[in-house]
Amino acid sequence: MNNRSEYSPISLIGHPLLWIIIWTVVIYIHVFNGDFLNWDDRFFIENKYVENLNWHNVKLLLNPANPVETGNMYHPVLFLSLSFDFYLWHLNPFGFHLSNFIMFLINIFFIYLVTLKLFNEKFIASMTALLFAIHPVHVEPVGWISARTFLLAGMFSFMSFYFFIDSFKGTYRYVRYSFSVILYICALLSQPVVMLYPALLVFYLYYFPSNTDIKKGFHKILSGIPYCMSVIAYMAVLYFSHAQRTRNLIDFTIYDKIFTAIVIFSRYMKLLLWPSKLCILYTVNIAESFHDYSIIISIIAVLLFFSLVIYGFFKDRQLLFPLIWFAIFYIPVSNMFIFLDFSMADRYIYIASFGIYLFFSLICYRLMSNSRRIMTLFMYGLLIIIFSAFSVMTFNRVNVWQNSFNLWSDTVKKSPSYAHAHMGLGIEYEKKGMIDEAIREYEKVIELEPDSIKGHMNLAACYYSRKCYDMSIIHSKKALTIDPSLVLARNFLHDSYTGKMKDMSGSEEAFLNMSMEVEKYMLLGRKFKEEGNKYLAINEFTKALKLNPFCEQACYNLGLLYIEKGDKEKGQKFLLYLLELYPDRKEDVKKFLDDFQ
Repeated sequence: MNNRSEYSPISLIGHPLLWIIIWTVVIYIHVFNGDFLNWDDRFFIENKYVENLNWHNVKLLLNPANPVETGNMYHPVLFLSLSFDFYLWHLNPFGFHLSNFIMFLINIFFIYLVTLKLFNEKFIASMTALLFAIHPVHVEPVGWISARTFLLAGMFSFMSFYFFIDSFKGTYRYVRYSFSVILYICALLSQPVVMLYPALLVFYLYYFPSNTDIKKGFHKILSGIPYCMSVIAYMAVLYFSHAQRTRNLIDFTIYDKIFTAIVIFSRYMKLLLWPSKLCILYTVNIAESFHDYSIIISIIAVLLFFSLVIYGFFKDRQLLFPLIWFAIFYIPVSNMFIFLDFSMADRYIYIASFGIYLFFSLICYRLMSNSRRIMTLFMYGLLIIIFSAFSVMTFNRVNVWQNSFNLWSDTVKKSPSYAHAHMGLGIEYEKKGMIDEAIREYEKVIELEPDSIKGHMNLAACYYSRKCYDMSIIHSKKALTIDPSLVLARNFLHDSYTGKMKDMSGSEEAFLNMSMEVEKYMLLGRKFKEEGNKYLAINEFTKALKLNPFCEQACYNLGLLYIEKGDKEKGQKFLLYLLELYPDRKEDVKKFLDDFQ
């Protein structure tokens, strides 16, 4: 009867986890209205390997040397989950956001179970799960489809740890242990931030001995071997499958890494304790010496953390566990060993943050258990304020992540020095037909990154749509100077010259007549050139160039013909003019221009 009443509908209605989930749905309700973002959602979703869920593509996704992704990552589980979503929802963003949110709820559920297993106290489990559910720093991995990799890694890690600590007592222990190992492999194939997870298991076995039946230290070591072997295999995959995957291991000095890691640690602590001014792109100014005040503050934060770790090690193993959890999942994103694409991001500490919430919950529980009633009432009041503030912050942050325009508008305000933020906002302005605003953002991109090909190309497109052909020509040329193989830039350049000629002609009819005349002179010029009559050929090409000063073939032919006649100086003049018009022709005329060096 007692067991039945424990799981009766009435008891379930009063269960704190149910209300945590309901409240999470309330504050995340707008996430289901979210769209795909113009950062890299389209790369992941509109991918031929994702769009076709078949055995051939599944094998390619699982193949470490696959053509699906390059760089420092190998996370096939992410692509498989996206492929399954595409199979169900196609390009309906609601389905993808629904999957992200369900994964988030599963994370909350297993956080509650893990905490309850560790400390056998519902208050600690409920408070930790609630903090994890409502903390604004988690909106990024929940609201951004491309950040699902951290949701997956967290989900499999929490599940793996739950089955690991549950595998040392009761029946079917080996089944649960095997299940834990498989889940960890899935976590590793979702996001390598979990690479140090085996160290957490070793710590658990030695510092929570009462929770296990393992008596001998040798057997404790043996239980961690499959997890360690999984990490070694994964690292081997990264190393041998693609050279670029490990390129960031040696790019920075030890001093860069130390300063970066110290500063970012304090920034993360600040975000977790009071998550104001959250942003997708943080401006992190790394100090170059210990004389900088930001370094001093950061060092104090690091020393305080290590002091708590030392205190926990000698005095309080329960408090030590959440600190070790945070350290194990923070180290891979600390920039100490591998510099990440971005120095810091909310999603990077998604799994590690559980340790801070658990630590805070333990402190609150002890204060409320061992203090007078007035202190208990004060703590409840403080917690209500914190939970209310976090809920409002999260609700507002979800609205920011609903679409690209909201996201980049928010990012430009908070991190104006990032060219990518201005690029994203410019694209959204352009979609809305707000060309002047788009040009303003693209100009900012060029100011921050002068060699941004995409910035120059987008400016060329905007100016072309405004019929500002001279500006379109300038930016098309700049893009071609940076990348001569850019076909789109060449097309814009050609179209801009054509548009300029139409303006010079005065009317469409006059432009067509002029084009016909130019084509006639070009045909005659080619005919005389083939016949070897250089004088007449030059005469016809000159007439064509006079009518159309931007005629590429007329410039090229005149340059070659004058060189063949022996007038190399005049030939060089036309070839240099050709390069001025079309920078991508450099390789074609280089052999002729080299003679004048």
